[in-house]
Amino acid sequence: GAITLTSGGRLDMTGETEINAGSGVLSLSAVGDIKLGKLRTTNAADLLITSGAIVDVAEGSIDIIAQTAKLVIQAQGGVGSVANPIEIDVAALDLRNTGSGEIGLVEAGPLTITRLEQSSTGAVSLSTVNGAITVQGAVTATTGAINLQAGGARVSLVLNADLVSLGGNVTPPSQPRDFDHPAR
Repeated sequence: GAITLTSGGRLDMTGETEINAGSGVLSLSAVGDIKLGKLRTTNAADLLITSGAIVDVAEGSIDIIAQTAKLVIQAQGGVGSVANPIEIDVAALDLRNTGSGEIGLVEAGPLTITRLEQSSTGAVSLSTVNGAITVQGAVTATTGAINLQAGGARVSLVLNADLVSLGGNVTPPSQPRDFDHPAR
């Protein structure tokens, strides 16, 4: 069934904590930071997370598995980090981070970005292990660098929207054949 966790402070999980909603909707909300264990759902509805920072504490496994869902994150203190990214396996991503902190994510398969907004000073690093990245909504950073890397055999980075950093570098894909920016 549906699982909603709400905290007026922090939400602390361990690396062994697994919240599995089965085919139900899953959402987390905390005024403070979330120490993230493992989240699982087969539901196609948006998986919602609202918090301060989201910190990866479950090393060695995929943190969020919701393969048919859009992961929607509103954070105020970062989402993972470049050095310790949150591992995800979702269909789409809508992420907004304000306040402080980096954004660090590694997707297991292909990913569609509907929005990725970094309004703090931290960098943005998003990669896939084996799948294309399709940018359908703008990827923006106020002052930090943006690095998007699609991994695996013969995958691509497709830009149907802008990549904008107002103060940091935008790193292109490491293999030019993997880059597609349709004419506008």
